[in-house]
Amino acid sequence: LHGITNIDACARDPAGTARVNVTSIKQVIGELADCGVMPVFVSSDGVFDGSRGLWTERDTVRPILTYGRHKVAIEEYLMRGSCPYLIVRISKVVTAEPGGGDMLGDWMDRLEQGAEIRCADDQIFSPIDVKDAIDALIHLAESDCSGLFHVGCPNPVSRLGLLRILVEEIRHHRKIDAQIVPCSIRDFAFAEPRPLDTSMS
Repeated sequence: LHGITNIDACARDPAGTARVNVTSIKQVIGELADCGVMPVFVSSDGVFDGSRGLWTERDTVRPILTYGRHKVAIEEYLMRGSCPYLIVRISKVVTAEPGGGDMLGDWMDRLEQGAEIRCADDQIFSPIDVKDAIDALIHLAESDCSGLFHVGCPNPVSRLGLLRILVEEIRHHRKIDAQIVPCSIRDFAFAEPRPLDTSMS
């Protein structure tokens, strides 16, 4: 799980972040192999270009993000090797726990403050709760699985769709005034354009 996961940081310093995300990961894989331990590598839906959705494990990867290229470098390194491996591609990990520091936590803070939330309606993914991601990783490892697996929610959802689910859930418990402004993911100033649809089958 170690690595630099900030997408913009990878875009701004491809070589520097690759030393952590690629070079050092390969070193860890080698050390695990020397000890007879099968590596479990957590990859990302960022290996896809976002040109369509419901990507399968059999689809060709085409990353448009530097971060995604780092992940592909390790996936290919494991696949070319002679040792067994487990690659688990996970989409956006979220948590509803207070202080989680993720997308849902940020939205909940802004909803509490009555602040405006600009939210993309054209970026689609397969988010997963952190507890479910942990359970899936443990299950795959304890089941002696090997190869490549996708892990995420069963139904694709847009960022805006996920926000609306959150708002409706809160409204089951109390009144809330949500100031939501739909927009495009292209309206945000990222270092690299984000892929639009990385939902996984």
